[in-house]
Amino acid sequence: MVDAHHSGKTDINVRQRLLNAALACFLEDDFHRVSMRRVAKQADANMSMIYYYFGSKEGLFEEVLRTWLQPLIEKINSPAAENGPASIEEFFRMYYRAALVHPRFPLLIMKTVNATNAPGAQFLCNTVLERGRKSGVKWIRGMQNEGKIAPDIDPELLRIAAVSMSMMPMLIRDFLAQQLDEPIDSEFFDRLALFYDRILTHGIVKPIESTDNQQMR
Repeated sequence: MVDAHHSGKTDINVRQRLLNAALACFLEDDFHRVSMRRVAKQADANMSMIYYYFGSKEGLFEEVLRTWLQPLIEKINSPAAENGPASIEEFFRMYYRAALVHPRFPLLIMKTVNATNAPGAQFLCNTVLERGRKSGVKWIRGMQNEGKIAPDIDPELLRIAAVSMSMMPMLIRDFLAQQLDEPIDSEFFDRLALFYDRILTHGIVKPIESTDNQQMR
């Protein structure tokens, strides 16, 4: 086993290995089925290092969430995000760029928020989900005021629909790769963001009378 006190460099390596191992374990099993011994073994570290760095298994789990959500947290809190994305397409692009950094992470989010009294659920709600909800509704109302979204659309329902459309392809990414026989990568998600913009803006009943329509086929 590696002693985390040997050097600052080793400190960082052990801590990061514990976070990587914990993420893998929490993705494979429910929180209560993951033991700290299992995480330590997978990280090739002493179990005492979990207490040293994170205080408890709950602390480790919250740090896993915080670490892998950091790009999205920074994007939500950035000055550029104050007025929201410039378009529906940009909204989806923004989400997919952040999610593709750790494409399996949406699964852990879903597992956490769907479990009763799950450790980390409150952290998720306070740091990302509630802020995302407020900023999403604010953006939709702003788009309604500009005439870009119909005034009779319920902002909360549209937000829920957008979240569903955003997360589902990430949750079944491996299945989609097999089904479609193509890489489900940033290029695919750019196309998907453009498609979502098209169907939310124009619907799917009538073709768009422009050359841009060729991109959507």
